Amino acid sequence: MTNRINKSILFSIIAVIAIICISLMPSLKIIQSFAIPVTSDINRLLTGMSLFKVGLIINGFVLFLLFYKSSRSTNVNNPLYNNPSGIYKDINSKPRFKSSIALVLLLVIAALLRLRGINSDLWYDEVLTLVEFVRLPFGQLLTSYIDQNNHVFYSLLSNISVSVFGESPGALRLPALLFGLASIWVLYNLARNLTDDREAWLATILITLSYHHVWFSQNARGYTGLLFCTLSGTCLFIKVLRKASTVSCIIYAAFMALGIYTHLTSVFLLVSHIIIYCFILLKHTNFLKNVTSSDWWPVKSFILVGLFTFQLYSLILPQVINSFQGRLGEGALRVEAWTNPIWGLFEAVKGLSISFGTILGGVIALLLFGAGLISYARSNQIVIWLLLIPLLIGTITLIIAHLHFYPRFFFFLLGIGFLVLVRGTTESARLFQLLLPKKLSSYFSVRKAGTLFASIIIVASFITLANNYRYPKQDYSGALAYIKENCKDSDLVVSVGMAMYPFEKYYAPEWETIKTLDALNEILSDNKTIWLVYIFQDHMESLYPEIMSSINQDFTVAKKFPGTLNGGSVYVCVNDKSQRLNTYF
Repeated sequence: MTNRINKSILFSIIAVIAIICISLMPSLKIIQSFAIPVTSDINRLLTGMSLFKVGLIINGFVLFLLFYKSSRSTNVNNPLYNNPSGIYKDINSKPRFKSSIALVLLLVIAALLRLRGINSDLWYDEVLTLVEFVRLPFGQLLTSYIDQNNHVFYSLLSNISVSVFGESPGALRLPALLFGLASIWVLYNLARNLTDDREAWLATILITLSYHHVWFSQNARGYTGLLFCTLSGTCLFIKVLRKASTVSCIIYAAFMALGIYTHLTSVFLLVSHIIIYCFILLKHTNFLKNVTSSDWWPVKSFILVGLFTFQLYSLILPQVINSFQGRLGEGALRVEAWTNPIWGLFEAVKGLSISFGTILGGVIALLLFGAGLISYARSNQIVIWLLLIPLLIGTITLIIAHLHFYPRFFFFLLGIGFLVLVRGTTESARLFQLLLPKKLSSYFSVRKAGTLFASIIIVASFITLANNYRYPKQDYSGALAYIKENCKDSDLVVSVGMAMYPFEKYYAPEWETIKTLDALNEILSDNKTIWLVYIFQDHMESLYPEIMSSINQDFTVAKKFPGTLNGGSVYVCVNDKSQRLNTYF
């Protein structure tokens, strides 16, 4: 006990000295050390630095109190954390040595699958991430927030990766790959606390061979980082519910704060954790009539999440607020079709079809998923809550804010979704047993049949992986090579719409860009052969309807370059009617 008190005193002394030193340093000096240009908005930066200092003092004080109190008393189990109503599964023992070896081998397979094609073409958002964020000096990146496309934590890690390994698609995507591998390991550990070992392994193998998990592990964005942080946070949330400690509370808060620092959709899961805790608390304590001090430990975790998140965002908080005001304002550019939740639902169904080979495979997976939901609703409700509450909160938020309904905003639910899907295969085997004659049903093993059904799903998912390597996410290089091969020196090459950015900033800076119909009509009047490139047809029809109409009237699609990004084909058009139409899908 004395040793623990001494450690707390030592920690508090170090923390106080650090806080005093940083708080006394002039804010302008600190900002200049980040290599921020003098022309930057210095007032916002000074405000951010003041917020950073305030957050540092508050966090230091709160952490000191937590460590000091924990050194004076030992946390004990509370009936609230002992699963009185079967809401979640009892804590499993640590994985056996053989299981650990098997998991390592599975991660090696996962790494090989994700390394293949990692240097393929960057797609639109990746080019934007590289040009606008990752290429900035680290200090400037740490204190800059242009818009919501900046997944801050991921951008910082990619900046380090590119600095170490040089600028390449693989270096830019390396953090996504590492987070993807780490999320597989975390899912296995989470699954062992929510279901049996068989289903935990099946779900882990499924995510290892999942088309979309591989795709996002090769995507230089923060989604696999978000998945890793939220799965880790959920593991620790369950641990805090069962037996709280200072360390588990702090680590939980750190993971959830990093998730929010990566992408703000992590807030959806945090709110679901709060709702789940409140429900369990009210149910166990009979509406707060017999609450003990131990019951409030999760509240401390949630407070820490808020404090840590504030600390991480403090340097850029004024810029974040300004960015959201612009994003949510009336003048913000939106594709109306993409703000419709029905569109998001259809995109999710398309994603299922891609994951399991065909529409029929997607429908079967959806039915199995429904069976899994029913099973967990009867046996382990926390799984249902962890899946449906953030989905509902996220849907309502996107509708109210009138934002694009991208299914990838819910990618962090992939792990829990696979747990439910695997449970559905077990339930389908149980239903199959009921349909068998009594003489045969006695010889039928639900576990073996469930494993067989899950294996079929896994094999179907694995087969679709070939499509992930067939094309790059967006084939800009293919379009560029095709135009160079077929256009003459006198021909004019232009890009329009969203295609302007990746070609102008990364692939072909020498190309002209067309932003208005007048500019397009002007080059058409020159009687030259014009090669025109555009992407995202929905975006063009929504935001550039006049230009799109002119393209349909005056140009012919010479070739369409498909990619694995849904709707991300690159269209190469030419106004020379003699050009051969060579569209392929």
